[in-house]
Amino acid sequence: MTFNFKIINAKSNLIRLITDGLFLINAFLFLFFAIKSSMYNWTYIPAIISIIVTILSIFFKKRNKIIYLITAIIICVAWIQLSYAWLGIIMIILLSIAERIASDTNICFTSSEIIITSFSKRKFQWNDLQNVVLKDGLLTIDFKNNKLLQVSTSNLINEKMFNDFCKNQLSN
Repeated sequence: MTFNFKIINAKSNLIRLITDGLFLINAFLFLFFAIKSSMYNWTYIPAIISIIVTILSIFFKKRNKIIYLITAIIICVAWIQLSYAWLGIIMIILLSIAERIASDTNICFTSSEIIITSFSKRKFQWNDLQNVVLKDGLLTIDFKNNKLLQVSTSNLINEKMFNDFCKNQLSN
C-alpha cells in the first residue's frame, strides 16, 4: 500500500517573482548591449524573449517549465556569445536552483520506507520514526532523533486507514 502527499510550497510565488526579475534584468542588460553597439544587434532577440516569457508568466500564473528552461538556456548562450560565459553559468545555476526550490514537496509512504522529495530526495526507514499521525489535514512525522515534521496537507486520504497503516508499519 502507498500513500502520497503533495505539500504546496507557499513561497513558490515569491521565488517565481524573483526569477521573473532575473529574466527582466537580463533583458535590460541585453538591450543595453544592443543599443551600445550595432555589433550586438542580435541581443535584441534574447531580450525580447525574456520580456515575453516574463509577461506571460505574470499574466498566466502557471509557468510552463519547458518554455522557462528554453529561455534560461537562451540567456546562458547569449552571455557566452558576449564573452561573459561566467555570467551565463551563474544565471543557469541561479535559475535552476530557484526552480527547484519553488517546486512542491512530495511525501510518499510505502510499506518499506518514507520518501520526502523537495529540494533533494531523502529516504527514511520506518525504524527511524517514533510516530506518524494524520489528523484534520495535519501530517505529523516524529523521528526518533527528536526531530518533528508537521505539514498541512490537502490530500483526500482516509485518515483512519492511513493511521492504521502507519501504526502497523511502526510496530513491525
